[in-house]
Amino acid sequence: MKRVQITGKSVRKFEDGYPIVSLTDLEDRQDFEDGAWVQLENHGHFVATAYFAKQHRGIGYVLSLRENEAIDERFFASKFRAAVAKRSAFTDVSAYRLFNGSGDNLGD
Repeated sequence: MKRVQITGKSVRKFEDGYPIVSLTDLEDRQDFEDGAWVQLENHGHFVATAYFAKQHRGIGYVLSLRENEAIDERFFASKFRAAVAKRSAFTDVSAYRLFNGSGDNLGD
């Protein structure tokens, strides 16, 4: 997986839970590659695993703050189970979105 250097200011933002990666977060904007899975790091220290996909709110999304967390079928199944559990109280509504990309920490 490609390792991309981010600014020191951006480290805190991601560690605090902000999921959207902006072009200004990258030390070298040339590191952006649409569709790439990357590890964001600062001075050789892992910060997050992210997916680069340019859209209206940024250039990508942080998926995990755990360095060795596999982004695989089990990862996504866990996200979907958490989304279902979060919405289990909505028994008296006729319709709702079961999964929301940004609301469930996977971007839009």
